[in-house]
Parts: sequence; structure tokens; C-alpha cells
Amino acid sequence: MSDSKRRLAAIMFTDIVGYTALMSRDEGLALELLDRNREILKPIIEGANGEWLKEIGDGSLSAFASAVEAVQCAVEIQRSLADDQDLTLRIGIHIGDVVFRGGDVFGDGVNVASRIEPLAEPGGICVSERVYADIRNQSGLRTGHLGRKDLKGIAEPVDVYTVLTTASQAQDDSGADRTVPAIAVLPFVDMSPDKDQEYFCDGMTEELIDALARVDHLKVVARTSAFAFKNKQQDIRLIGNQLGVDKVLEGSIRKSGNQLRITVQLINVSDGFHLWSEKYDRELEDVFAIQDEIALTVVSALKINLGGEQQLVTQSTDNIEAYDYYLRGREFFHRANLESLQFAIGMFTRAIEIDPEFARAYAGLADCHSWSYLYFGAAESKVEAAIEASGKALELGPNLAEAHVSHGWAASLHGQYDLAESEFDTAIGMNDKLYEAYYLYARTCWAQGKMERTAQLFEKAAEVNPQDFQALSLVVAVYDKLGDTVQMESARRRAIKIIERRLELNPDDIRALDLGAALLIGQGERERGLEFAERALAIDPDNLTTVYNVACCYARAGDTEKALDYLSKVLLAGFSNRGWVENDGDLTSLHGHPRFQELLDQMDSPK
Repeated sequence: MSDSKRRLAAIMFTDIVGYTALMSRDEGLALELLDRNREILKPIIEGANGEWLKEIGDGSLSAFASAVEAVQCAVEIQRSLADDQDLTLRIGIHIGDVVFRGGDVFGDGVNVASRIEPLAEPGGICVSERVYADIRNQSGLRTGHLGRKDLKGIAEPVDVYTVLTTASQAQDDSGADRTVPAIAVLPFVDMSPDKDQEYFCDGMTEELIDALARVDHLKVVARTSAFAFKNKQQDIRLIGNQLGVDKVLEGSIRKSGNQLRITVQLINVSDGFHLWSEKYDRELEDVFAIQDEIALTVVSALKINLGGEQQLVTQSTDNIEAYDYYLRGREFFHRANLESLQFAIGMFTRAIEIDPEFARAYAGLADCHSWSYLYFGAAESKVEAAIEASGKALELGPNLAEAHVSHGWAASLHGQYDLAESEFDTAIGMNDKLYEAYYLYARTCWAQGKMERTAQLFEKAAEVNPQDFQALSLVVAVYDKLGDTVQMESARRRAIKIIERRLELNPDDIRALDLGAALLIGQGERERGLEFAERALAIDPDNLTTVYNVACCYARAGDTEKALDYLSKVLLAGFSNRGWVENDGDLTSLHGHPRFQELLDQMDSPK
């Protein structure tokens, strides 16, 4: 046709995150958001020499003369919306041969851009390989390779890249200052002949995380976040961008008898280049010295001044056999089910038998007893055992922050709240980057009904570990109980964003599913939330933590009887924290029900 014009153009497609769910629960608000989206985007696009073409539902379509202009415009859009509490976009960009006709545009360039856009994270930008080729040398832009993707309706797979701007590098999801160097230690790979040293590799990784976390002016991604990438074959640059870090430490371990070969590399996220690499061929007895040498070398490479010589890794035992059992115990403790906790208790006990002066093994033993009591219906004697073991850990390691946390948590479960709070304060004074101290302190305050203090501590836990969703998820219910709608919605958005990322990496993450379920229901996505809850139950129907959270989901969803059925299962199995149940805002709708009061009364009865 005569009015048709074919030319090469960069096509940008945008889409509002969560718009469909918003429309289903508040049509008026959804339409207002659509108007505001247009009012914000159109001037930015036109100011960047772009052409606003049309809206497609909650999406928009624009064209640019160059890929660079399109990406710079996308960056400016995401910067302008960075602090917007209601409007979050995904953006996809592709460059190709398209046909302009009657104020519209057609062709594969449009189709590819629309298929790339859903691959972006909320607030993110995805581009095709053709766009990446034009922008990769632009200053102020960092990219990560998402891999080769099969796109619906597109004949050939397309290499897709994510764009991270300098501005977005300056903040993570919590709004934390990113001018401080940030590093992630990824789980070391087991290269041993029999592939039976995974626990040792994970323990080595955890020790390095803990050592680096003690360094001032250095942000270190916590274990839970770093281990989400275990066994994931992804580009280091993409992993670094997802974790919000500048550097990544990765390595492998080959353990054969008493011989160790440890290979380690420090990688720059922006370009994927190695800043430092080393290979250690040593005796097993040298493992603590190797850990300390690696940690100190990393600090030196990051040009952080420790203010004189400093040992970052403390040798917690002289007995390698005891240490080996301790690492086995830690491995099973992190699996957090009843069977694994029982196995971990055996491993920590064996470590203590070999080295009765091993303070960290006592702390690990105490934590196993505490969680067994709280979530798996264990006898009251478990609390006494936890108090005894953590007390012994304090006696042997009075300067061990984790021992104070273990003792505080055990005391809290025993109702000794003053002692618990004192221990948490002491632990934080020793190590103000210790996530568990803030997180368990918050749970202790929750059980006492100190909701304002609970909110402060959960927020601090989220600040210390910005990639963890647990504290943020739980603080949503706290803000709801306090009537702080603004903070509640902010925390919910942040938590859902992190949970969605976690589930992309591990679709069977039970904790992400059961906490995410309640958040989605609170956001109005009832069916999706209940689907999350049932998925979590299907994975582990005997996990009382999951069953309790599913009860909260059904209470939120208005299914009172089903909520009480699940809650009954949890409480009758031995869940032992009445204060938590009474103050849980997710269960508020059950408070007037006779069955709820009966269940509470049973918690006071001897087991």
C-alpha cells in the first residue's frame, strides 16, 4: 500500500506488572494507573527521539531510530519509576526490519520485542542479541546473558540479555547503599572422585561467607541467597546482577583422603574477567589456614583496609574429624525437616564427643533442638536440651555471637523473654551483620505482642540480607496488625519480587511458596496464592511450618473451616508458640471462632 514504509527500527514494548490482578480487584484504580502510565512514559519516549505508537492493553509500543536511543530511554523510564509504589514495568527491546502503516507498526521486530518483554524482571529491561551488539560498549550500562530462548511464534531461538544501569546498581531491592563493595560467595563445586563431599564444599562456602561478613565496609550476600544458585549453570555476570553485587567468588574442591585441592576465582561482574585465581594443594589439616588466606586475599583484592593484620577465620576446633562431623551437621540442619534435624543432632553430638570443647557444635545442637520443638511437635525436653547446649556453647565461646543467638532463641521458646532479648542484643553488639540475630529477635518480640519493635527488627534483618524474603514476608502481617497500610504494601511488593526470583531458580522452594501464597492472597490474587499453598503442601505435606502457613492462607482467603482444619493439624502435632499464633495478623479472621479458642487452650495443655 502507498502509505506503508519499511525501515529498520528499534522497537520497545512495555507492560505493567500485576495489572491483570489489579483490574480484577479494583477496576477504577487499574484504569487510573493506565492513564498515569501513559502520562509518564509518553513525554520520556518523545524526549528521547522516540515515537509513541500505541497502547496494547496495559502495554505500550514505541519505535526509535537506534538501539542505543531505545535502551537509554528504557533506562530513564525505569529510573523515573524506581521509587513509585504502584507502577512497575517490564520492558523488552528488539531491532529489526518493520513496516510502518497508518500510525501502526508490523513485523517480526514487533513480535520479538513483545516476546522478550515478559522475560524481564519487574522493573527490568530485556533486549535481543541485535540490540546488545549495539549497546555493549556504552558507558553506564551493564548487561547479563539470560541465554538462548525459544519465543512463542518466532521461528529461531533468540539470545536475550538483561540490562542493569549504573543507577540500579546503586540500590538493591531494600534501597540499601550500593556504593559499598558487594560480593557473593557461590557454593563451591564438589570435584572429588566419588562426588560425596558436597557437605564439605557447602561448609567451606559458608565459612567464607561468615568470614567476609565480619569485614567492615563490605556487603556480603547471605547463605540463603547465594545457595539459591547452587547447581545453576548461569552466566556469572547474570548471577551477580541478580544478587546485586560487584564481585563473585566461586571455586571447587577435590577431597581425596587427607588431600585437598581447592581452586578459587574472584570474578568482576561487569565484564566477567577474573581479578584473581589460585589453586591450593594442601593437607586436610590446613583447611582453616586456607579459608583465612582466601578471605584475606579477597579483601586485599577489593582494596579494603583491615587496619592491620587480622584473622578472619577463627579455628573453632583442632580436631579435623570433629570439624568434618560439624560440617555434616550444618548441611542437614539447613534442610530444615524433622528427619534432617534428627540426623544433624547425631552429627553435632558426634563432633562434641570427639572434641568436648567445640563451642560451635554445641550451638548447632541447640538450634536443632529449638526448631524440632517449635515446628515438629518435639517434647518439652527439647527446649531444656537447647538451653543446656547453648549454655555450654556460651561457656566455651563467650565471644561467639552465634552462641548468644542460640541461647537467646532457646530462652525465648522457654518464655524467658528478658534473657532472650539480652542475648540477642549481645550478639548484635558482637556482629551487627548477623541476620539470624535480628530475625529471631523479631520473632521473640512478635510472641510478646511487641509489634512495633517486631517491625523494626524484621526490617533490619531485611536490610542485612536484602535478598532474603522471609523477614519481609512476615513484616507484612505485622504492618497489617499495626494498621500501617503504606509500609505493608511496600514490604509486600518487595517480598513478592524476591520470591518470584527465587522460584525461577527453584520452583520447589517450599518456604518461598508458602510465604508467597499469603502475600499473593493479600494482594488480591486469591487463586494464584492458593495454588502456591497447595504446591507447597504437595511437596512436603508433613512440614508443620508449611501447614501452618497454608492455614494462614485460607484464613486470609476467607475459608474459615479449612483454615481451622489445617491449624488444628499443626497445633495438635505440637506447635508450641501460643504467643505467635495469638499475634499473627493472618489469623485475625479466626479470633471469634470457638474452635480457634479451643485450639489455643490445647497449647497450654501438657503434651
